[in-house]
Amino acid sequence: MITKLSDEKFYVLLAFTKISSDSTLGAALFDYFVTGLTQAECADKNNYDRSNFNKRLDKFLVVYENAEKYAKLN
Repeated sequence: MITKLSDEKFYVLLAFTKISSDSTLGAALFDYFVTGLTQAECADKNNYDRSNFNKRLDKFLVVYENAEKYAKLN
């Protein structure tokens, strides 16, 4: 599990997703990965449905895992 990302790494990963067009979700994910808030805190702070946030978080984690695998290949 990811504990914390730098701003730069977060935005690079976000660019690999369709999430970047949803500013509310992007802000919630930023709060989770960069700021270190809990999933519930991120969803509540950004007025995002908790269930939907958790689903989107899972998809973002898949992108992260694939990016890490790709980085190891080079």
